[in-house]
Amino acid sequence: MSFMEKLFGNFSDKELKRIKPIANKVLELEPEMQKLTDEELQAKTPYLKEKLKNGASLDDILPEAFAVCREADWRVLGLKPYPVQIIGGIVLHRSCIAEMQTGEGKTLVATMPVYLNALTGEGVHVVTVNDYLAKRDSEWMGKVYRFLGLTVGLVIHDVQPQDRRKAYLADVTYGTNNEFGFDYLRDNMVVYKASMVQRGHAYAIVDEVDSILIDEARTPLIISGKGEDSSVMYKRADDFAKTLKKSVIVELDDKVEADEQVDGDYVVDEKHKTCTLTESGVKKAEAWFNVENLADADNMTLRHYIDGAIKARGVMHRDTDYIVKDGEVIIVDEFTGRLMYGRRFNDGLHQAIEAKEGVTVAAESKTLASITFQNYFRMYKKLGGMTGTASTEADEFSEIYGLQIVSIPTNKPRARKDLPDSVYKTINGKYNAVIEQVAECHAKGQPVLVGTVSVEKSEALSKLLKKRGIEHNVLNAKQHEREAEIVAQAGKQGAVTIATNMAGRGIACTQFPEGAPDLISGAGAEFRAISDPTRLYPIEEPFGALENNPTGIFEPGMKTGSLVTSFVNTYFQKTGVPILGLSSSKGGSVIANWQDHDDYLTDTITRLKSAQTFCEQHNITLRHQYLLWCQGESDGDHHTSADEYTKQFMQMYEKLKAVGIEHCFLIGIGAYNGTADDICYDEIRNAQYSFAEHRKDITVVSRLFETMKARGLMKDSFHYYQAGYNEVGKDAAQNTAKYVLTTAE
Repeated sequence: MSFMEKLFGNFSDKELKRIKPIANKVLELEPEMQKLTDEELQAKTPYLKEKLKNGASLDDILPEAFAVCREADWRVLGLKPYPVQIIGGIVLHRSCIAEMQTGEGKTLVATMPVYLNALTGEGVHVVTVNDYLAKRDSEWMGKVYRFLGLTVGLVIHDVQPQDRRKAYLADVTYGTNNEFGFDYLRDNMVVYKASMVQRGHAYAIVDEVDSILIDEARTPLIISGKGEDSSVMYKRADDFAKTLKKSVIVELDDKVEADEQVDGDYVVDEKHKTCTLTESGVKKAEAWFNVENLADADNMTLRHYIDGAIKARGVMHRDTDYIVKDGEVIIVDEFTGRLMYGRRFNDGLHQAIEAKEGVTVAAESKTLASITFQNYFRMYKKLGGMTGTASTEADEFSEIYGLQIVSIPTNKPRARKDLPDSVYKTINGKYNAVIEQVAECHAKGQPVLVGTVSVEKSEALSKLLKKRGIEHNVLNAKQHEREAEIVAQAGKQGAVTIATNMAGRGIACTQFPEGAPDLISGAGAEFRAISDPTRLYPIEEPFGALENNPTGIFEPGMKTGSLVTSFVNTYFQKTGVPILGLSSSKGGSVIANWQDHDDYLTDTITRLKSAQTFCEQHNITLRHQYLLWCQGESDGDHHTSADEYTKQFMQMYEKLKAVGIEHCFLIGIGAYNGTADDICYDEIRNAQYSFAEHRKDITVVSRLFETMKARGLMKDSFHYYQAGYNEVGKDAAQNTAKYVLTTAE
């Protein structure tokens, strides 16, 4: 940091000071948003659009729009953006680059500025680096936008032309930089305006912005047309190139003749990736093609074929620069390691490679349209970006795109340690060091990700790991179809993954965060969370819509929401331990239903055993197995005695302990009829609290349900608004986490 920056602060510091008051306004609106029903929250979208029509600016409605989207994130995804994520969203809206550390939730951050800018009706483009991420985010975050009444489109490789126009007409469009760029080029080639698919370039948020706007900035996107068929000449040139002796040097000295430096028919300059015929190579070419002087102007075309053939054999490497699949030569993106379907090398190089690999040589092509990523993204009226590594290219972002960088603070102090670079004299020394570190981490059960810059290097490391007997997965262009499967396994205990940066700039180990998970079997209607009760973490959404009926009238069959989302997320935040959530939900049950003679208990035991088997099969080591118990209102309604409730609960609990349950976390009941029957609920509640006092393996973790009626958070005598469930889930998780952390080994 320069002296002037220390004295006056840099742009990032100044911008954060300006943004924090705006973020505070968003946070201040949280209680107001929580009170709204789903319908009232959804009605905010047309309300905000109307305000824009009446002259309000996006900045004017930002606090309210962000607060609406934040609440929707919570209700739909079970994720509520932190204050620093709100700041990140404001940065994106202000046409800056939000520099956020890995794991800080950039995907969720984008929902707020995307929602705000989509209200204009001009369309928002969310640009990612590959089809996998674009599809994932459009489905995942798309739930929020659809909940709020917006439309979502997706533009990836296999989307048909007739569907692309519809995707671009959506309020929010997800896609890759390649697809957006090529669609623009194709639009400029159509005869009729009605055939165009894009409708303009209003606002774009670019993920991994340094990769797209800097690393690939000058990469040309080219649409070619069919030219002459010269397949015979390409094959003849390749046949000739096979006979030549290659000499490889690191860098050719221009001051010295090639013949003086090498012994061969052509020389390969590795640094500049060029191939040049030597004098001996020229003589062989003249003899092979029966020409008097290869340098004659009449032989320039022949020289073009020969140069392409020796470059294909000397410079272009299979499984590094390209792969051969289904009889086609497919380019591998040098920046991402991803297959680039539909793209071809120019100047006849692609045909030369096809001849080299023995596949069908396509006709030559001629350039019809071309644009670089740099020029394409400069067309947007408004541009923002996200990455974890932007500061090193700050000058380029400012000079080329007019984008400033704002470094967003982490939500919690960073635990990750960034070690200094290690430099080795030889490639073998580096590889051996990598393998040793992988073996060390693998032995501890830590998941390991090894990033490489090419397919070739990823497979070289794979061979070394095989020699050490270490099981692993390789994610590169050759494993394109297995990408989702490999990514899903990458974060499991002891997993080793070698990857090019085809999954963004790495792989997010999202299935299970580092460390062994806890299994929590939740019983009671309030733990009714997933449509498939056998499904494990992550728990995504409750049955049906989260109901917030403002009338307070409960209708039979109405879905009532769940506390599980807030419980799972809070527990993970507090402990850093993931949860395998196993639903044993039985709404309206009495304790008598949980005895040996009933299916409720046997079904729960079956699910527990199935979950345990699943974990064993997938090498998941469970830390602890808990029971979250939130049942008892129905016993109060049926006038079950306290003694009978205690006896039957203990009988059930011992059965569950016999199959692995270690501790019961109990949520006190809260049903009230407002009649003399209230004493029945008091008896059940007091019975639960009593046996929790006398047993070390039972802990009361929340009594909040007792207060819900007085706070107006109950629908009726038994059922609660979602706001109430959220509070109880959070309270229970905080107290459960406190117990787990204080009793940790």
